[in-house]
Amino acid sequence: MTYPAIYQPREGITLYLGDCLHILPTLTGIDAVVTDPPYPGLKGGLIAKTDGVAKRVRPSVTVGTPWGDDLSGLSMACSMAKAALAFCSYASIVATREAMGGDAVGFATWYKRNSQPSFRNRPYYTCEHIWMIEYAPGMNWKNVPTFYDIPKLQAGCMAVERILNDDGSTSHPTQKPVTLMRKLLQVVPEGMTVLDPYMGSGTTGIACIRTGRRFIGIEIDPTHYATACKRIDNELQRMTLPMEVNG
Repeated sequence: MTYPAIYQPREGITLYLGDCLHILPTLTGIDAVVTDPPYPGLKGGLIAKTDGVAKRVRPSVTVGTPWGDDLSGLSMACSMAKAALAFCSYASIVATREAMGGDAVGFATWYKRNSQPSFRNRPYYTCEHIWMIEYAPGMNWKNVPTFYDIPKLQAGCMAVERILNDDGSTSHPTQKPVTLMRKLLQVVPEGMTVLDPYMGSGTTGIACIRTGRRFIGIEIDPTHYATACKRIDNELQRMTLPMEVNG
């Protein structure tokens, strides 16, 4: 199925294909930003993988690298909201904090119990971080998940959630677990509108549907946009299926 550049599968859910810098100025009514932006400062390099008699290598870049790993979209999105929760790596802690502005409420850590080991002479990193920033009252900050409250999930996402290409490769390299995003959304009161300007495969949207939040997602990559639209369609269909009655 080919999805339109503006897709509204139901009231309260709107998905956009395009550059968030162009789309954000057209939006209103944003309560919270919950997103996984590009990770500037993540050093490139080569990850070598031995396969048979030959070695295959690929550059270690972030999903945002083709677009410049720019955080100006995050800054713009945050300026429209009451609060923001954004992921970052060890290398982008400072840059992400500076881009978000506002008052820091918390800094959570997601421990990934099966993160990929280093193939170079570098430390083995097993976590990502989440800045939690306030711009105006209205959020349930008492529900901020602590280190021990965030499940020690697999890196990327659980195997049953992982979106794969036809050849078995990972469709989106930074796909997050729905359980993780649901934990973070405890900060946002039900019924509020959540914006993800870097929607990716649509996990934040899935979590919003399951927890009663409205959702606006923006994705610049057409392939990931189509994946997100399809996942959200499937989630809405799943929720409308009649429950089985045991007889």
